[in-house]
Amino acid sequence: MRRFSKVIALGVACSAALVLTVRHGGDGIRVGGDSQLRAATKSSTKYDLSLLPIFSRTLFYVRENYFDKNRLDPRRMLVGALDFVQRDVPEILIDRWPERDPKQVTVKVNGQQRSFPIDRVDAPWSLRTTLQEIFRFVQPNLQPVPEKEEARRLVEIEMAATNGMLYTLDPHSVLLDVETYKDMRTQTQGKFGGLGIVIEMDKKNRITVKRPMPDTPAMRVGLKPKDHIVRINNESTMNMTLNEAVERLRGDVDTNVDVYVDRDGTVGQKKFTITRAFIRPPAIDPPARVLAVPAGPGQVAAKVGYFHMLHFSANSANDLSDALQMFEKERVRGIIMDLRGNPGGLYEQAQKVSDAFIKSGTLVSMVGVGGAQRKDETATDSGHEPNVPLAVLVNQNSASASEIVAGAMKNLDRGVVIGEGTFGKGSVQVLFDINSPVPFGDKSEDDKLGLKLTTAQYLTPGDISIQGVGVIPDIETVPMLVQKEGERSWIRLQSSAHKRREADYEWHLEHPSVRRGEKPEETVSYLLVPKPGDKKKHDNDDDVLADEDEDEPAADEDSDQKNDFLMEFARDFLVQVKGFRRRELLAGAKTYLDKVRAAEDKKLAQALEKLGVDWAAGATTANGGGNAATPQLQLSLQTEKADTKIAAGQNVKIRGTVKNTGAVPAYRVRAVLESDSPIFDENEMVFGKIGPGESKNYDLVVKVPSSSFTRTDAIKGTVFSQRAVKASTAEMMLNIEGKARPLFAYTYQTVDDVKGNRDGQVQRGEQVHTLVTVKNIGAGRALHTEAVLRNGSGQEGILISAGRFDAKEMAPGETKTFSFAYEVGPAFRGDEYQLELAVGDTTLGESVTDKIKVKVAPAGPAPEPATGTVTVTRDATPLREGANDNALVVARAAKGGAFNVTGKLGTFTRVEMESGRTAFVAAGDIKVGGAVHPQWKPEWQVTPPVLTVTGPTVVTGETARIKGQATDDHLVRDVYIRVWNR
Repeated sequence: MRRFSKVIALGVACSAALVLTVRHGGDGIRVGGDSQLRAATKSSTKYDLSLLPIFSRTLFYVRENYFDKNRLDPRRMLVGALDFVQRDVPEILIDRWPERDPKQVTVKVNGQQRSFPIDRVDAPWSLRTTLQEIFRFVQPNLQPVPEKEEARRLVEIEMAATNGMLYTLDPHSVLLDVETYKDMRTQTQGKFGGLGIVIEMDKKNRITVKRPMPDTPAMRVGLKPKDHIVRINNESTMNMTLNEAVERLRGDVDTNVDVYVDRDGTVGQKKFTITRAFIRPPAIDPPARVLAVPAGPGQVAAKVGYFHMLHFSANSANDLSDALQMFEKERVRGIIMDLRGNPGGLYEQAQKVSDAFIKSGTLVSMVGVGGAQRKDETATDSGHEPNVPLAVLVNQNSASASEIVAGAMKNLDRGVVIGEGTFGKGSVQVLFDINSPVPFGDKSEDDKLGLKLTTAQYLTPGDISIQGVGVIPDIETVPMLVQKEGERSWIRLQSSAHKRREADYEWHLEHPSVRRGEKPEETVSYLLVPKPGDKKKHDNDDDVLADEDEDEPAADEDSDQKNDFLMEFARDFLVQVKGFRRRELLAGAKTYLDKVRAAEDKKLAQALEKLGVDWAAGATTANGGGNAATPQLQLSLQTEKADTKIAAGQNVKIRGTVKNTGAVPAYRVRAVLESDSPIFDENEMVFGKIGPGESKNYDLVVKVPSSSFTRTDAIKGTVFSQRAVKASTAEMMLNIEGKARPLFAYTYQTVDDVKGNRDGQVQRGEQVHTLVTVKNIGAGRALHTEAVLRNGSGQEGILISAGRFDAKEMAPGETKTFSFAYEVGPAFRGDEYQLELAVGDTTLGESVTDKIKVKVAPAGPAPEPATGTVTVTRDATPLREGANDNALVVARAAKGGAFNVTGKLGTFTRVEMESGRTAFVAAGDIKVGGAVHPQWKPEWQVTPPVLTVTGPTVVTGETARIKGQATDDHLVRDVYIRVWNR
């Protein structure tokens, strides 16, 4: 049982998995007798991909430790490895036809191909041998890359193969890269070297202090909420991601970091030199508090304790202990444990949190290979467990460690679970260190890859697995939405069926003790009221991806939540009931639940009444029997116009009509739409009461996102009512016409500060402009063009001051010019720096990126100015020299020398003059010695290939034919097409 003696964690991985892990040191298991493996891990100038050091060690751990040997299918594992390599490396293609020839695969690399037999791959090491043969063919045929990048690229290919092999086992066995693994270790340790601030991205994409934590270096030096962090040490935060900022702010304890901020009401940047310290992020945030319950009819005033456990880190048990002491001092009548959005954390902390409320019983069990390896975690009676009723709040994003706690409270009869069904992850992963063969970070000792490998499953009390089904709440809460904005309305009166859970993963695990079909004891629907100030966003708005991938549960975006319905519901529930056992609480809750249901039903009726819907309730049973007492409803669906072709970006109005052909009225009639398209799926039409012979209409207005592609959608409507009715369904087809897409080309030139007369030669200490002219070479209009310049990774001293521009719309053929500004500071040490440039349409999702490399000139005097004079005019009016110091640009002479040109930044185009000189100047004529020279048309330095794909939107046979075309002015190295069925 050695692997269960280390630190065990349940948490979020880098990919689509929640994890339950055991930290296993690099020297805990040794791979003996493999000289090839030992040789491959030594540093060398040439990396041999066929030695497979990472893959081999991973395969060894799989063979020795994977919990279910029946899931190890070597041939499937090999094919999975090749599939991932093909996905990640454009020049590698894998042809495999299991129906025609299951005995071989054909590997193609840059025009070379070879077939490899796989029919004898029946064991882990024959799998390894075959992959070695394949990689011996692959490596010499790969597209050449610079020597300094070669080893790292080969390691990434090997990691892709390793993860492809692991993917065929289960969703949670995965190889983590160096940075992700390092971040995971930091999170689970419960402390790190840092400043003690919570940062966020504001609406202008600026790194902003959300709040400094109490008694931390950030608080002590005076950082304040809403401070905009513009620079960290010698790096600008312009276009920096939150993760990149966090990485730079953290560091070794007792080291300094310089943080520069812009503060509202203060002129100029303010510098803070902050000494890092151990930061212990709270597991309970915001701090635990007491909710007051005012006195009411038959009810005295009371207090209820509330805490929101964000995750299970090393601090969870201590934070809970402090909260429970405060609750005891306040003499609370009940406690609310909020686990909503909690993705997991440390296993032993989940055990301790459960133990704090439970006096006896098995809290959780871990069962390994074949059930032979088992460890039970039992409660201990400390004498300090609170004897007050407990409510546990959960949702679909409560996972792993959260499910251990919620399962223990429910199955040991300690607390009532309220909310949604949880995620359903009941597997255990062990974490192994694997040394990286090449350095990935600044500190080689930290360059370890992390293998998460499933070694067991855990069972909640009573040996009940939650794998794939989650913890079913005792009281299920269903939010209902009624909103209207203009002619559009959003109605959701039932729970969504599209909640990403463990059972949705390919290769998800199973367990025989899972209780399928379990239902909540009670259900309460409530009207969801948006908080004041919340921006209205819906699944089909332009700036929301309707088909966004939700592979993994995530923590709630804002933990600083105010009272919401579930908090208030649980608070009032706890003060109404008697006893503290789960069964006692549920038994005494009927009166309270009926009261809440009646109040929420009244709110819903009032909200629908504002939409003109009569939501009056009828009798709960029919008056009499037979067809005469049953409403008979007919539903039809049609668009406002006869043409069912809808352009992307437009609203479509779908009219639903329900006619009651029966002899009795129907009450609370509504229709729910079903479609493969998330734009239309689960939209609801409400009709309310429909009398005999009466028809009612409902107009559903849906906005088709501008980013939608051409497609045909089938929409089906199903009728529901207060009680059983005979109703027909209705179907219709809608054709969406996608917009023609823009495509961007651009050219750029880097010029230094004109005051230095540097003729475009960049030196340290200078202000620099990178002028970028963008052209839309696509067939469609760009709806929201954005140009972004980012500092290259790890470059100190490049301080960007103007790095993001919005150009709004750009018609086909239209050009626009941007001037990015930055400083090459003295802290920059190299002789070349790299900038990352991206231009794209943020609405339509079309973009092109490039990396700009700029040489740094040696220090020295400026070159002599070029002879002659240059006059720049616009509309025949000479521009006054020096009119705007911020708008100065320097022209560039091919034969040396420099001259100054002035104009308004943002309107520059590039022109060419006699004697080979080129310049960025304002739109207009160039005069040299009295001669007028026409504008020069730039050669586009970055021009993406034009790729077009056409295919049918409706298929009636067994096959579909898809056609594609690729064209380009220059060489296209690799073109490949992925086809998948959504």
